[in-house]
Amino acid sequence: VFKTIEPIDENATYEVKNNTFTDVGEYTVTIEVTAEDGVTKKEYNITVTAIDSHGNDTVYNKTIVVDKINPQVKLNYNSQGRESDGIIFFDSGVDIRLAIHEKNYNSEDTVVYVNDKEYESHVDTYADEHVMLLHFAHAGEYKVEVRSVDMAGNVSVGETQAHFIIDLEGPQITVEYDNNECSNERYFKEERQATVTIKEDNLDLSTVEVNISEANGEKADISEWRHNGSIHTAYIRFKKDVQVSLEYSYI
Repeated sequence: VFKTIEPIDENATYEVKNNTFTDVGEYTVTIEVTAEDGVTKKEYNITVTAIDSHGNDTVYNKTIVVDKINPQVKLNYNSQGRESDGIIFFDSGVDIRLAIHEKNYNSEDTVVYVNDKEYESHVDTYADEHVMLLHFAHAGEYKVEVRSVDMAGNVSVGETQAHFIIDLEGPQITVEYDNNECSNERYFKEERQATVTIKEDNLDLSTVEVNISEANGEKADISEWRHNGSIHTAYIRFKKDVQVSLEYSYI
């Protein structure tokens, strides 16, 4: 489809769609290529031939690509973490395989950010797949963002962001009692309260188990957890005249 024609060359005669322009001047021909309905990616070869009034000709060839497909980003972790509220938790270092699937990949317009800083990584290309390996060995919180714009200007979609925490230290659990006056190391004449404290930056309460059993079948009550930064506390009140077993764990 020839969109616009403007005078450019005083000495040239142009034939466009079997029309000849003989007025003195210069001409510009703008060609607009539109892909057929349903076509998302296709190559087009354009040949322009210009012949002047003396029979001299010039041939111009150009190949263009119509590309409507966004680069697809996929992230694969080398270990299984635990996800909570959109954050993945790992108890060891982690490697990420970052793959961008795009035929018209543009390395000059592809960048990976880790905590808002550019991450440098070698790219291996396998046909239309372009792969980077990201390595994280140290404890900390990480936010990864991937942006890739292909040669046609399409912006990457898919798994373009990741948020995870590497926690290399296990939680510290302590239990303290308010009454330590006992007979035979296990008998107390007064009620007793236990204070359970967990020191952990990344606590997930769903993984905390506190099992309290009484010989008479009754259950001791545990309070709601209270949180103060990395310190998490709960209280258990034991009644009189019962034999109690207390077990606790953090998975």
